[in-house]
Amino acid sequence: MLKTKGYQLLFIVSLIFLIISCNSSTEASKVPKILGEYPLCEPSAVVKIACPNKDGDCLLVGDNEINYALFVYPLNLGELQAQQQRELSLEKVEISDLEAIASLANDRVLIVGSHSRNSKCQTKKKRQRWLQVKVSNNSLQPIDEVVQTPKIDSQILFDDVNINSNKIIQAVAKAIDGAEQAANSAEGNKEACSTTNHFNIEGAVAVNSNSSESSIWMGMRSPLVTLDGKNLAILLHLKDINSYQFDRVALLDLGGRGIRELTLWQNYLWGIAGGSEDGLDNFVLWQFPLELLKPDTIIEPEIVRSLPSSSEGLVFVDSNTAYTTIDGDLGDSEANCLRSGKFLKLAIQ
Repeated sequence: MLKTKGYQLLFIVSLIFLIISCNSSTEASKVPKILGEYPLCEPSAVVKIACPNKDGDCLLVGDNEINYALFVYPLNLGELQAQQQRELSLEKVEISDLEAIASLANDRVLIVGSHSRNSKCQTKKKRQRWLQVKVSNNSLQPIDEVVQTPKIDSQILFDDVNINSNKIIQAVAKAIDGAEQAANSAEGNKEACSTTNHFNIEGAVAVNSNSSESSIWMGMRSPLVTLDGKNLAILLHLKDINSYQFDRVALLDLGGRGIRELTLWQNYLWGIAGGSEDGLDNFVLWQFPLELLKPDTIIEPEIVRSLPSSSEGLVFVDSNTAYTTIDGDLGDSEANCLRSGKFLKLAIQ
């Protein structure tokens, strides 16, 4: 009997140890891991593509401090091979502050600069552009000319739209013009500029990328629209992929947060939301059915879960798995990141 009780005690202790080990392993999987190596330090956008050599799937990652190339990482049975980094050149084209990538048909992607100003509210031409490229074996080949935005002004952005036709478009136009006027007044003053919440794109998604004519929406980190007592994030629908004009808008109630990323998965629009400032602990993953995305509407997405601060990229690799990329810091070194960019694997229920 004593021997039997001894075996029972040993079994119970082993079972407790196994449970603790499993819990520890689960917790460890929630810790972000380092993505790649220098010069990638600030991963800001990501999409899934066919690998350049057509051998399986890869993730294409943009860095907001690298204006001449993007980076490719292979997937192996859905697992990101984070240390197998490959650089794809933009072939003599530069897009600064790259904050959004949209997957298009036929191995094409749309690469979008943030259109934001620098920390002193100075406009930078290379930020105010986007480009269609085709993924090739060694580079990203431009398909058309770079689209250069002439000026951030609602009369230009909504050239063929009657801005006063409804209160939502009117409120969006007012927010954009007001933020630009504040940025103009703060130009040269870093402290004043930090409060302007000027025009800043951080998401782009093609909602019918299998067709020849993609319907592209862009998400705004700032400004926000104040309407009916709420601060709402802006979605802008691109009128034409070859010109910087919009013909539709929608607003998202994200609890006063801006849009930090957009992606499409299984007829749902997914995204990351966060405050206008980096580093705050208010980043979340959200989603809503694509059928709700209609012009001149206010949509309240479902908040799915919290995310690490400075989460900026989001991509699904299968029905149950997504990855988010997390901004690091390039710093001043020419050999190492001050803080490495990271990624986190997300289990989606």
